[in-house]
Amino acid sequence: MASIAVIVCAGQGTRFQSSNGLLKQFQKLESKPLWVHTAKAFQESALIDKILLVFPREHVLEIQKQLSVYGLSKVLSVIQGGQQRQDSVYEGLSWIKNHQENCKMVWIHDGARPFVSEALFTRLWQKRDQGAVIPVLEISDTVKEVQAESVQKTHDRSVLRVAQTPQLFQFDLIWKGYESLQKTKHPVTDDASVLELIGEKVTIVKGEVQNIKITVAEDLYGTSNQIDPSSPVVRVGMGIDIHAFQEGTQVTLGGIQIPYHKALKGHSDADVLTHSICDAILGAASLGDIGTHFPDTDESYRNISSLDLLEKVVDKIQARRYKINHIDATVLAETPKLMPYISEIKQRLAHVLKVSVDQVSIKATTAEKLGFIGRSEGIAAQALATLFRGYNRDLQK
Repeated sequence: MASIAVIVCAGQGTRFQSSNGLLKQFQKLESKPLWVHTAKAFQESALIDKILLVFPREHVLEIQKQLSVYGLSKVLSVIQGGQQRQDSVYEGLSWIKNHQENCKMVWIHDGARPFVSEALFTRLWQKRDQGAVIPVLEISDTVKEVQAESVQKTHDRSVLRVAQTPQLFQFDLIWKGYESLQKTKHPVTDDASVLELIGEKVTIVKGEVQNIKITVAEDLYGTSNQIDPSSPVVRVGMGIDIHAFQEGTQVTLGGIQIPYHKALKGHSDADVLTHSICDAILGAASLGDIGTHFPDTDESYRNISSLDLLEKVVDKIQARRYKINHIDATVLAETPKLMPYISEIKQRLAHVLKVSVDQVSIKATTAEKLGFIGRSEGIAAQALATLFRGYNRDLQK
């Protein structure tokens, strides 16, 4: 079931008053344009097959040239948007209709929502059989209907929700809605509204507070609807890996080749320590596990250095704005003896993790002759990763 994400970046952002003259989708967060952070979230998700970007006409060629720079290999095309958001979405759906006959599900997302998570993707995808599913948030404040400077009515907030994107639709259903909209030209502010107009059911899932839409400059600075950078998000993940021995002359642990009369069996270099660290980091960021991202059915990963996989994992969590605070790992092995190599392993891992050596703890223990480890039939490793994430208050230039 092919799924394509339409990321709408064609707005002029009239409410966003920037001091540098750039449209909000081109403002910098951690040295990358806002739209890149948004696209990266979809690029890194296994639930999204392809991406279609919609930009103002004058920026289309410029964005096309930047795709490879930012590793956005899933992007099918960059197309010109319309005058209003609903026009831009229609252009995206029309392109899919004409070029991607196998598209069954379509995600529609605001390019100015860079903080969408894999957990939200998953919640939406689990409800895809409903045909139309959107994320919403409950309203904690009292909602007043006003006219001029007077209150007209107080609404029951228990039945009100704030809608977010991405919104997920069966393609044929949302296409039907947008074709109808072309006749009525009824103004809409989100895509679920299009289906509401033709009487179709829209299912909801829980949204995320951090999945804000950058609307005004204060949003980007972090003074409105942002998590306070002085209190960053802290996440902890655990990883465990086990590999059996086979014939060989060395064991690879933490990227270091240790002479031994056996080797570890695996699709890659069977670096059990590095694999456990990869899983711990992915787990802390709620990004699944190493098998999801680097399956052993993919021949391109055969005999690959696990440090290369770790580097890719670090890139993935950095795309989610996470940073590594600490890694604590234990290798369980009766043989070979690892103490002489611990310091070199820590240095090698710290380099790939982009942290200092004192942020990496590597320990080794035996199984006291018990079990398959005690019989020297294999090696296991367990790791804990602590990540943190804050939000940048600065508009980098």
